[in-house]
Amino acid sequence: MNIRSLIAQKELRFHPACIAVVTCLVVAALYLPTFIKLWQFWHTDPNFGHGFLVPVASLFLVWRARRRVREIPIEIGSPPNWMLVAGLLLHFVGFRGAVLSASALSFVVVLTWLLWFFFGKRFVQEISFPLFFLVFMIPIPFLDQLTFPLKALASRVSAAVIPSFGIPIYREGTVLFLPGFTLEVATACSGLKSLVVVTALGTFYSYMTQDAPWKRAVMVVCCVPIALLANIGRIAIVALLSRAVSTESLFHIVHDYSGLPVYMIAGVLLLATGEIVQWVFRRRSTSRLP
Repeated sequence: MNIRSLIAQKELRFHPACIAVVTCLVVAALYLPTFIKLWQFWHTDPNFGHGFLVPVASLFLVWRARRRVREIPIEIGSPPNWMLVAGLLLHFVGFRGAVLSASALSFVVVLTWLLWFFFGKRFVQEISFPLFFLVFMIPIPFLDQLTFPLKALASRVSAAVIPSFGIPIYREGTVLFLPGFTLEVATACSGLKSLVVVTALGTFYSYMTQDAPWKRAVMVVCCVPIALLANIGRIAIVALLSRAVSTESLFHIVHDYSGLPVYMIAGVLLLATGEIVQWVFRRRSTSRLP
């Protein structure tokens, strides 16, 4: 074997690696403005403060599946070209129109296409959920339009529930009048933040604890009522505290700590929902036995 053939073999050996490195640099440069805007958005929008944790959670899920991933042979895949074209068009539209959600979604699509191309279809199928979970870091367009309906729903249900605890209450719009205390269901109390966070948390929890797609789907659907119930529970707790503490202390609690019960209640309800889903599955399996 002559020197020329050895050089040719080395070039072929390092050629895919060189292409991968160059591709990573190009993608990083292309989406750098998007990453910067996402970082600023997570800092400023209280509904998406969890955005920092989403990529970390996705990487954790990939690391958790590392043994299965290592067993998959690396092969050059043939992903559909329309996926790459659609992803780049999304980025162009998002960049030109200053639509951060379109550009961020474009990154997920292009990343999926590149992983499919360099590692194969089986690799992408194995890490499909971590790739999908990245969607929860993307801003949701027109999400603020849900604020007023959620405020109205929370105030109406709370006004119907709180009297069952022996506390008189009067509602006027989104303002609740309690004995010696007035509680306005403002934007921060609308439940919008808890709806976004609990849905992301419930999706992650369902993937970690449930082994069937239908059970995961049931838990994800249940995240919406769980978030709404948790927010109503927060308002009910504030109403109960209005009987026990002074007005000044209650204002301090509402301002600084009233968000904590939401996630505590949501966590308990998520655990209970997971157990109920498992119980239903076991009961169905037992009923099918001869």
